[in-house]
Amino acid sequence: MEDATGREIELEKTYGYSTTSSGWAVVVIGKVRKIRPGDERQRDLVTLDVIRRQTFLYGHAAEYQKYKSKTVTISPFHLFPVTLEVDPDACCENETRDMNGGCTNCGDPCL
Repeated sequence: MEDATGREIELEKTYGYSTTSSGWAVVVIGKVRKIRPGDERQRDLVTLDVIRRQTFLYGHAAEYQKYKSKTVTISPFHLFPVTLEVDPDACCENETRDMNGGCTNCGDPCL
């Protein structure tokens, strides 16, 4: 199963996608948890464990969202590979991290 760049999707690799509707945009980054090949009745699907989700209204600053869901399932042709550099000391708006590493303010994993 191929991503938007034509490369084979791999389990545990990081991918992202974005959507827009009526001026609102959502950007999601996650690691591949499950790949489900489709058949004649169902399409191919990929399930991501959400690492980061941002929303923004056109012309405004991005906002981090607490996870609505810890996973998301999407068609593979929307996905593109993402490389994240982890900064262990960085956090959203200089908030502190909880025991699981997420920001106590927004839930972001402090990347």
